[in-house]
Amino acid sequence: GSSFKTHNTEDKENILPELSCDTKQVTEADMKQSIDYLMVTAEEPPVEYWKIVAEQRREALVNELVENERLYKKVEHLENRVDELDREKVYFEKMYFILRSQEDL
Repeated sequence: GSSFKTHNTEDKENILPELSCDTKQVTEADMKQSIDYLMVTAEEPPVEYWKIVAEQRREALVNELVENERLYKKVEHLENRVDELDREKVYFEKMYFILRSQEDL
């Protein structure tokens, strides 16, 4: 692959928010801000960008799988209910014809 370049000429250490190793630890928010900066200024997105995209897609797929499972169960339940109602319908139609035939006598 090609080498990573930034549009500005600052040192790569200066990309991170101003941090003093003595007084502050690098937080997740600091890293996200740095990654966001790199994504905007880099000619090619850094590997971390693709990791973030992959993780977002993975999370979206997990959510979709959960939703699909929920919908599958709901459809299965509704199909069973339709079958049950069809059986009841047949039963009541038979009862109707029996009662109707007895009225004609």
